[in-house]
Parts: sequence; C-alpha cells; structure tokens
Amino acid sequence: MPTHSVLPEDEVRRRVRQRLESRRLPLLRPDHISAGYGSANMCCACDQLIDRTKIEYEVAAADKAQRLTFHFACYVIWQRMCSERMDERSQQGLESQERTPSGSGPSRASSAPAG
Repeated sequence: MPTHSVLPEDEVRRRVRQRLESRRLPLLRPDHISAGYGSANMCCACDQLIDRTKIEYEVAAADKAQRLTFHFACYVIWQRMCSERMDERSQQGLESQERTPSGSGPSRASSAPAG
C-alpha cells in the first residue's frame, strides 16, 4: 500500500512550514478524517496530484467550508508540525502566566517616614 509522498520528506517539511507560516495551511487538529485511495486531487502540502494508487487523507478546514486533501505521508508531516506548534504555543502561554503576578493587592514595598 503506497503511503509515501511524491516529493522528498525534507521538501514536504519545508513547504508545510511555509504554508503554516503564511496560513495557507491551518494550524489544526482535525476532528474527522476520511481516508481512501486517491481521487486525483492536489495535495495541500506538496501540490502534487494524489493519484488513485496513493492513500489520500481528507479533512475539513476549521470553517468546515473547505476540504483539505493530503497524501498520507504529507498529512502525517502536517499533523506533526501542527502538534509541535500547538504544544509550543501552549508552553509559551504557561510560561507567560508564571511570569505574571497573580496577586492584585497592595504593593509590599515599605515606606519609611522621611526624616
């Protein structure tokens, strides 16, 4: 069962990275995935046709209006990169919460009378 993309993995990773940065591909963990043999659609990750001998993954975009199609291998690369970025953002959010003071009470600085 052919599961590889048409392009080398490094090239697919480069394209997916660029498309995530330019928002041509969404940062998304899909709720529903359809898979089957290719239907001659273009892969959203590598811009190559997904021929009938390849596995094609199809997901709905966040707005549900657009369908995204991928070679199996391209889908896996896209999802790994989405997970990495989402995890990084989550971690950055936690770090910024730790740096933000939690109390909103009066300052503890002492004020000595001038003398």
